[in-house]
Amino acid sequence: MACRVFAGFDGFIDSIYRPLKKSGPEKACFKTIAEFGGYITGQAGKNASIELELIRRRMGGNMPNFIRAASALGAECSSVGMLSDHTGGMDPVFASLPGTKYSWTGAGQASALEFDDGKIFLAQGCACEGDPWERITEKTGAALDPMIRNADLIALVNWSELSFADSLWRSFHRYCARTLKSEKNKFLLIDFCDMGRKGSGEIKNILALSGEFSAFRHTIVSLNYNETLAAGAALGFQADKAGDLEALAAVIREASSVDEAVIHTRAEALSLSDKGCFRVPVRTIEKPRISTGAGDTFNAAYGFASVLGLGVRERLDYALAAARLYISGGRE
Repeated sequence: MACRVFAGFDGFIDSIYRPLKKSGPEKACFKTIAEFGGYITGQAGKNASIELELIRRRMGGNMPNFIRAASALGAECSSVGMLSDHTGGMDPVFASLPGTKYSWTGAGQASALEFDDGKIFLAQGCACEGDPWERITEKTGAALDPMIRNADLIALVNWSELSFADSLWRSFHRYCARTLKSEKNKFLLIDFCDMGRKGSGEIKNILALSGEFSAFRHTIVSLNYNETLAAGAALGFQADKAGDLEALAAVIREASSVDEAVIHTRAEALSLSDKGCFRVPVRTIEKPRISTGAGDTFNAAYGFASVLGLGVRERLDYALAAARLYISGGRE
């Protein structure tokens, strides 16, 4: 069965580093965020220098990572993103981005500090002159409608890191309301990204907007643990119950009126929908090769498995297996 995927609308060039606590022949990296944080705290009132080992410079952003994973799984992909260089042409970093691709503005720039237990992104803010949706429709022309209308899976990603994303997503919803008929056998997956810097009102509003897409597609919101806590806090969920993922998922789903809430943490992955609550434990990888993009790989695999008609538990298994393969270096 063919799976046609459309994703938008970000795009970054990631420089991925490992912070070193020792350089030279006895080179050693900071293994955990806590270890690195403790070292930084210990330098208060002093001057400090930390060497960064460049692991790779590569295409980044949630949309490119999502598309790359979906294509690797066998999907037919199209995308619109921030993929241009300073000349306005497609940046060579994105040459290997699979499928049909359109750039509507310049790529963002981000650095990621990788650790065995996670990552810290240091991203420059992205601004947009004018109306982003007008720029997108101008750059894509007549190709936009069939890409979106024919997609079995639409991925709407990275609301939190783009200052103009709220306006862009609302324009996209208005476009869907005019263009799409209700086809609940097709899917729309939403990934807000790290919402920690957003206010409660902003989070409530974007959750409400997410539910409005359910009129056109089976709509899934997918969150990692930090994003889940941020959404829960905005909705008044009691912090002492943060370990109750099912209750958190229920609060998020009720507030947004989406069809399905998916939460993926380092310990387990969970889906809550009208079909019930399904939970699958995560198999730990002791020495991950890379973690940047693992969440996007999980999301792409979960959406792909949904299109294929797998049961909910099998979708979770499939998504976790794809993320595990990615993290361990089996495929990027």
